[in-house]
Amino acid sequence: MSIKVLSFGEVLIDFVVQGERISWGIGGAPANLAIIASKLNVESALISAFGDDYWGNEIDSLLLDCGVQRQYVSKIKGANTSLAFIFIDQQGEQNEFLFYRDADTRIEAFPLALPNDADNNLFCFGSLSLADERLIYVLDWYLDRLHRTASLIIFDLNIRYSLWPNQHNLRQVLWKYISLANIVKANLNEARFLTEEKSVDRVAGKLWRENMDLLLITLGKDGCFYKSGKNEGFVKGLNIDTRFGDAVGAGDAFLGTFCAGLCVQHKDLRNKHFLTDDNLIVLLSRSNAAGALTAAVRGAIPTSISWNDLDRLIDSDRM
Repeated sequence: MSIKVLSFGEVLIDFVVQGERISWGIGGAPANLAIIASKLNVESALISAFGDDYWGNEIDSLLLDCGVQRQYVSKIKGANTSLAFIFIDQQGEQNEFLFYRDADTRIEAFPLALPNDADNNLFCFGSLSLADERLIYVLDWYLDRLHRTASLIIFDLNIRYSLWPNQHNLRQVLWKYISLANIVKANLNEARFLTEEKSVDRVAGKLWRENMDLLLITLGKDGCFYKSGKNEGFVKGLNIDTRFGDAVGAGDAFLGTFCAGLCVQHKDLRNKHFLTDDNLIVLLSRSNAAGALTAAVRGAIPTSISWNDLDRLIDSDRM
C-alpha cells in the first residue's frame, strides 16, 4: 500500500475537562490528521511513539482499527504514553493545555519506504515537535530526505503556548520552519501572535513567504481564508449546531480532510493544479465541513466521517 499522507509528531491521550465532566480519547494533532485521512480512504502513516503501557495499547488498537499504517510508530519499553489535559470553557472552546510528555519525545528516525518518484505525497508536522531538541533533530532528518521525495511539506502551527516559556524564541522557531514548508496552516489567533497584526488581510500579507504555495488561516465557525500567490479569498463556514460538542480536534479534521482531498483529486501535486480558486473552494468547503462535524461532537475524532457525510452537510447548509 502506497503512503499518501505522512504525519509526524505526537500521539497521546487527551483528557478533556469541562466543568466537572472529564472524558478521554486518543489525541495529538498528527495522529488525528492521519486518522481523518485514513477514514476518508487515503493511505496515511504516522511517525510517532507511545509507551508500552495501557494507554499505548489503546492507541495501537485505534490506529489499527482506523487503518493508519504503523510501521513508523515505536512502542517504547519503560516509557509512559504522553498525556494532555485540555480545559474547555462553557462555549466549547479550548482555553488551556497541560502536557505530561514522555514517549512522544522519543520518536525514531526510520528509513522511509516511499517511492523515489513520488509525485503525490504529503508530509505534515506541527510545532509541538519544535519544543524538544531531540525531536527537532529527528524532524530535520526527515525533512532533509522528504524535500527530495515528498510532493508537499505542510506545517500546521498548532501552538501550545505552555510549552514555550520564551515567546521570542517561539516566534524565531516558527519563522524558520515556515520557510521550509510549501503549505502553512494556522488559526487566526496563532497568525496574529506571529505577525503582531489584527486584520486577516494584514496577517496574511505579513505571514506570506515566497517559498509558500498556499497559506491557510482558519476562522472557526466563520470558515477559513486562503492565499496562493496572487489569489486569495474566504470560504465560509457551516451553520451547524455545536452546543453539545467542543472544538477539540476541529483544526486537525480540517487539515486532514484538506490533505486527503488533495491526494484524491490531484494525481500530480507538483504541477500545482490544486491552487486554482475553483479547486480550492471545493477542497476548503469540505475541510470546513469536517471541522464543523468535529466541533459538533465531543472529542477529537468523529465516530464516522466520509466524503458523502461532508457533501451532505454542505448541501443542507445551503438550503
